[in-house]
Amino acid sequence: MWSIIQPILIGALFATACVSAVLLEVTHNDKKYWLCSVDHELPADVKPSEVPFRFVGDNVHGKGPKESRFRMMEGTTIKPIWIGNGLPNADHPKWGYGQFEQAKIRFESTARALQEDLGYFILVTLNLPGDLAKVEPETWTEILKANHNELRIAVAREKSTHNLVKVQEANHHLN
Repeated sequence: MWSIIQPILIGALFATACVSAVLLEVTHNDKKYWLCSVDHELPADVKPSEVPFRFVGDNVHGKGPKESRFRMMEGTTIKPIWIGNGLPNADHPKWGYGQFEQAKIRFESTARALQEDLGYFILVTLNLPGDLAKVEPETWTEILKANHNELRIAVAREKSTHNLVKVQEANHHLN
């Protein structure tokens, strides 16, 4: 049975849901990269050969007028992983670490690079000896711009899926 509160609740859910739990695998200069949102959860059955990292712990909001997001990341491979977030003075632009090592990673908004806020992302790549994969701010911006449409579609798909689940949950609780 519909009540007057249900449309208000559903509208509020659509207005406030801001999820971009996206992992987008891309190629740039013949190197494999992952654009990964701070909200992404890798399924437990993902093999380290498919994605060389996973997240442990929750998404943590930074403080200040230009908030960043932080998340603990763990390597799942012995190969070195490099991470970029588009910031010139990032504390982990090149972070080689081994399997099961963890670090707190800062995610940055796409707003500056794309003039559109699609969420908070990092750029990840494996960097093996002899590779020239980069994660500097220029590369981060180039990859975001080159994959802008795919990223926008992935974020929109994730938001609509998230909103549908929230509406179904709201309907369940109101019935």
